Formats: sequence, structure tokens, C-alpha cells
Amino acid sequence: MAFTLSEIMAARRQQSQAQSQQAQRTGRVPVEVDEYSSNPTQAFTFYNINQGRFQPPHVHMVDPMPHDAPKPPGYTRFVCVSDTHSRTDAIQMPYGDVFLHAGDFTELGLPSEVKKFNDWLGFLDWVPKKMQRVGCMELLNTVQRRVKPKLHVFGHIHEGYGMMTDGTTTFVNASACTVNFQPMNAPIVFDLPNPGSTRSST
Repeated sequence: MAFTLSEIMAARRQQSQAQSQQAQRTGRVPVEVDEYSSNPTQAFTFYNINQGRFQPPHVHMVDPMPHDAPKPPGYTRFVCVSDTHSRTDAIQMPYGDVFLHAGDFTELGLPSEVKKFNDWLGFLDWVPKKMQRVGCMELLNTVQRRVKPKLHVFGHIHEGYGMMTDGTTTFVNASACTVNFQPMNAPIVFDLPNPGSTRSST
């Protein structure tokens, strides 16, 4: 039995309305498996053309703060990096209060790589684009539609290094390695106000 495109779209709209009603009753927003999960390039193209989801005004790039910017009083400084793949020797770590490594710190997962990474952390002196699109649509949908955090730090997609925001969430891809596995991307630094502190105007 074959269905027409209009029948498929009508069924999806009906399913979406039922999910929306359930979300209103329960206060929870379900995230379904995205129809483009197996092809992130196609997903990016579809959502960008049909919804403008990955372009202004919905999202825009954010310049990371300079590493030597003074930290405002009452703030905590975060230093983010990911995808170091055992190539930490050339990475210059800036000062920070909290260090976030978002994954892929080894190349093969060998115990010697884990020890090397641990040693690197222990001796650090830093504490007081034609592009193929990749990624997980379910994670993106969960972040944008259900969780809606102020900040989402991640890595793994080397070619997506940098910061961007959709107005609700600031996305920080802290991948240290480039798509060619060269550790050339600097750690990303940002400050967040401490709970209960008043924001300084300077």
C-alpha cells in the first residue's frame, strides 16, 4: 500500500498535534526520531531551506572572549575544550576556574593515552567552508525543543568549532582538533555570573 506525500504530511501534522496536546497536559515535550537522522547533510539542507533554522535571525555566530580578558568580579571563568585526541602538547590553556573537556580526549582509548591525558591535566599551570554536515538531530531537537539550556558545551564535530546562539541557547563546540586532526583550535573561554552575585556594569 503506497501513500501520497500529502497523506504522509497530513499524518505527521496529526501526530504532531497529538504530541503537542500531550505536552500541554504533562508539561513534557517528547522528542521523536528525526526523519533525517541517517543523513545530517540532508537534514541541514532541509531545515535551513524550509525553516531557516540554522541561519540568521534564528542563529548567529558568537565571538569567543579573548583569553586575556579580565574576569568580572562575582563571575566564574569556564575554559572549554574537546576532541584533543591525545594531541595536548601544543595546546596553550588559558586561566580558568572550571575546566570542561567535552570528550574524545584519546585517539584509540588506550590506557597509555588516558595516563598521558591525566598527566597533562595534573601538571597544567592554568588554574588561580563547503562543509559536510554531521551530528545528531535528536540531540539538537532535544536541546532546542525540550531542554532549552542557556549553554550547551560539546565537541566531536571537529569542523564545527566555535560558538553560536539561537537566542535561547549558546552552543559551544570546543573541539581542539581540526577536521584533519590537527590541534589548532584554541580553548573557548566564557564567564558566567555566580549565583546571587550582582552583575558589574564594567
